[in-house]
Amino acid sequence: KVAPSPRDQIVVLCQYAQKKGYKRLASLHAQDTFGQAESGYVRLLAPQYGLQLVDQEAINNDETNFTAQVVRIRASNPDIIYSGATGRPGILVYKTFLQMKAAAPIAVQQAMVTKSLFDALGGPDGANGMLTPSQIGAFGPVFGGATAKLYDELREALGRPPVYLNTFGYDVGLITEAA
Repeated sequence: KVAPSPRDQIVVLCQYAQKKGYKRLASLHAQDTFGQAESGYVRLLAPQYGLQLVDQEAINNDETNFTAQVVRIRASNPDIIYSGATGRPGILVYKTFLQMKAAAPIAVQQAMVTKSLFDALGGPDGANGMLTPSQIGAFGPVFGGATAKLYDELREALGRPPVYLNTFGYDVGLITEAA
């Protein structure tokens, strides 16, 4: 397996929230099969990390207005918010949280972080503060340091710029090699 599973992402979210001392979690998920699985992982795992699930909202992927769900999440006064929405609805949900000035940090599923998101937010600065778990190579050379070095090694090995999924595989190879 190259990409982390939804369960893995929720574990990382809960570990982060626990480390930060957060106690109250609210989440939002699509009503499709993937979203239902994520929702179940949140309900199962949050209490194991000392988190109270104060609200859990559902959306349909064909909706365009998520004001009601965002208002209910804000009213639940969470310490951290997780949005499992991706693609167009994920962008609209995130923009609604920003417009409603959600006070809690917002974590999103890693598939949410795309060029389309940055375009919709007017550039990467529009996502400043957004939280997401991701592999170190996912952003290529953007952050410099070890990440840029590994990305350049991968680009050289492939003979072309790697795509997102190549970075997953490269990380797995490095981890396996180290083990």
